[in-house]
Amino acid sequence: FRILHAIAAIALFLSLDMAHATAPEATARNLTVASPERRVALVIGNNAYQHVARLNNAVGDAKAMAQELRGLGFDVIERHDVDQRNMKVALREFVQRIGNGGVGAFFYAGHGVQEGGNNFLLPVDVSALSDPAALPDEAIELNGDVMARIGQSGAKFSLLIIDACRDNPFPKRSGR
Repeated sequence: FRILHAIAAIALFLSLDMAHATAPEATARNLTVASPERRVALVIGNNAYQHVARLNNAVGDAKAMAQELRGLGFDVIERHDVDQRNMKVALREFVQRIGNGGVGAFFYAGHGVQEGGNNFLLPVDVSALSDPAALPDEAIELNGDVMARIGQSGAKFSLLIIDACRDNPFPKRSGR
């Protein structure tokens, strides 16, 4: 249900954006209609965690989102059950492709945790950490790794949808 709301929001934004780009005033003023922008989506769904609790729905949600984004004209980079290295490779490809005026949509479904005010997306190979200080070494930081890189890309517009299971999958620490 949440996925359908996100898809509806994306469709509404893109229809408004395209209506603006093809408005008669823009055509008369420029004598040409703006060409459709480059639309790229990165969709990641992680279920098959190796060292923490597995999930059941993340990959299915990612597949549904990817299908809908393709229907909205996005070129989709789709990844399932991805380790940290391949999440970073996919993110790098996505950022390069939306750079200099593209439109980007980033969707992540899987485990997510917050530690020290930072949000982390967990790859399937994350260890069963007992020390939260190791998260930056094993996970993808939402603000630093994802949002900052997208922000520096020069994209015209970007939308991030995070469908993260926020139940901490790591062992409880003593003293807490």
